[in-house]
Amino acid sequence: MRSEIRIVCILLAAIAAAPAALLAGTKVSVDYDKKVDFSRIRTYSWKEGTPADNRLMEQKIHMAVDDQLKAKGLKQVDAEPDIYVVTHASTTNNPHVDVQSFGYGGWYGWDGWVVWGPATSVQLRDVLTGMLIVDVLGGEARLLIWRGVATGTLGQVPDPGRVEKKVLTVTSKMFRKFPPSPGE
Repeated sequence: MRSEIRIVCILLAAIAAAPAALLAGTKVSVDYDKKVDFSRIRTYSWKEGTPADNRLMEQKIHMAVDDQLKAKGLKQVDAEPDIYVVTHASTTNNPHVDVQSFGYGGWYGWDGWVVWGPATSVQLRDVLTGMLIVDVLGGEARLLIWRGVATGTLGQVPDPGRVEKKVLTVTSKMFRKFPPSPGE
């Protein structure tokens, strides 16, 4: 009976830890409207989206996206752009379960042999997960024509320098094949 309870506890802990393990690496995906001719896009402007909780991080996100777009030959303008760029940044706390098991052991002391059985330690902690979405709106109706999404863990107490590096890395991955080639 005791071993069955232990197995159930370990399985529950593993199931609870699975979502956090899946988010351990940063994931980037891109989608776009294949009917849009991106070769005609020359200028862009910003529209307000969902800002990051930290104003400094929001500025870093905008600078990273600006750098990527300028590297692709686009020019930022104040009026009548070909596209609008909108960013959405969010963070959530996800529970993470750490399970450690200790085996049998013992020693010989004044009272003879002292033996202990297996023990399991379970620790629950929150891990901060971030999501960055970059939307490109185009056409006369300003509909969504391109979207980049990045998700990843930021840790328990995120270091601003490391988060900034992640922002630079994910924006680079997002815009690697921007603008998409026709028929791609």
